[in-house]
Amino acid sequence: MKHAEKELQKAEKRKTELDNLFAKMYEDRAAGRLDDENYTMLSGRYRGEQRQINERVETLKTKIEQSEQNKCGAEQWLALIKKYESIYELTAPLLNELIEKIEVHQAYKDENGNKIRDIDICYRFVGKID
Repeated sequence: MKHAEKELQKAEKRKTELDNLFAKMYEDRAAGRLDDENYTMLSGRYRGEQRQINERVETLKTKIEQSEQNKCGAEQWLALIKKYESIYELTAPLLNELIEKIEVHQAYKDENGNKIRDIDICYRFVGKID
């Protein structure tokens, strides 16, 4: 997550630099220091880089947000497990607090003709644990 945050800062800094470059380039064109051909070439290049940076910024923000949610979920899960660290009996309230949902899949037969049914248990805050 630290790497993503550092990369996000670099991308946002470059985004600001590109905005400043665009402003300076426009001023140079208006003052006649930059011809139309070079202006068109540079503005196309800068616009492409801006699009890439904007996409990267959004991706990094999403990644950081997901990491924060995962971290919070893990912390909540640990607090919940610590609450029940000495479990001697499974009770309905305990299961309701620990388990978010149970997915029961359609039955199928294996190569030996045995009937098999997959069951996935999704725990609260952390999801399915393999």
